[in-house]
Amino acid sequence: MSRLRDRRRGVDQAPACLRSGHSLPKGAGAWRRCAWFGVLLFFACAASGCSSFHLTKSIAPPTQPPETAIFVADGAGNFQACSLALREAASRDKPPAFVSTFEWSHGYGRILADQLDFDYARAAGRALAQQIEDFHDRLPKCRIFVLGHSAGSSVVLSALENVRPNLVERAFLIAPSVSARYPLTPALKNVRHAIHVYYSRHDYYYLGLATHVIGTQDRKWLERASGRVGFRYQQSTPEEQALACKLIQHPWKQSDGQTGHFGGHFGPYQPEFLRRNVLPLTIPQANDHFLDAEEAAMTNNQNNDE
Repeated sequence: MSRLRDRRRGVDQAPACLRSGHSLPKGAGAWRRCAWFGVLLFFACAASGCSSFHLTKSIAPPTQPPETAIFVADGAGNFQACSLALREAASRDKPPAFVSTFEWSHGYGRILADQLDFDYARAAGRALAQQIEDFHDRLPKCRIFVLGHSAGSSVVLSALENVRPNLVERAFLIAPSVSARYPLTPALKNVRHAIHVYYSRHDYYYLGLATHVIGTQDRKWLERASGRVGFRYQQSTPEEQALACKLIQHPWKQSDGQTGHFGGHFGPYQPEFLRRNVLPLTIPQANDHFLDAEEAAMTNNQNNDE
């Protein structure tokens, strides 16, 4: 728990006007300050430079062959709070799922470089796909899942696009920072069952203000982040219409507050939220279509607002 708190403290070092729990500054002067902050973010990232992805760590082998393995791509900055929380949540199960942190970041604390270097994230996803295939070749009976938080979602999507079909049972994208119209067809074709997306309109700062200023991770400035409004999957072909049932989206609802998820950017990886919403989907008899009436009504209302 202490390590998890340390990671969260690291994440909370983001500017106050972007942190969950801080109110948005009011007045024209405040907006000018936020605009200047956005300019500084851009040049800070430009100064950091771009680099090609090189896998520096291999998977730590499990002590015993696991029944379930979950590969996690954490959000920007390599704080690893999400994978730590998932490991904590999974540790209560018998036997626990094997949780593997895929370290794809430019480095600890390098949030901007991770968020803005989309090509780097996609290259990391290709490396993750290869890692998954190697893992499956060694342990063919193990069920494999992938989970990405925020910027890590683009790594997971790239991995799904490049991995052999049906190796990954399900994918989980929590508060993804790619745009709402990101092309999902290649990823949906390769995942065996479904991609589950957890989003919240209350993610005002990271996926609202911040992505409005610096863009979504797939370099879109005029589209909203999928982690705030859900994906707007285009179904213009028969193939896309057939694949649409594999995209299952879960908007934040008030009852999620009981798990510690109050609608902010870091709420979806609270251990209790993961235990109730993600881990049940990793068991063999899991049912993907468990949207209750409240979620379905909320989804329809939000789509009508668009």
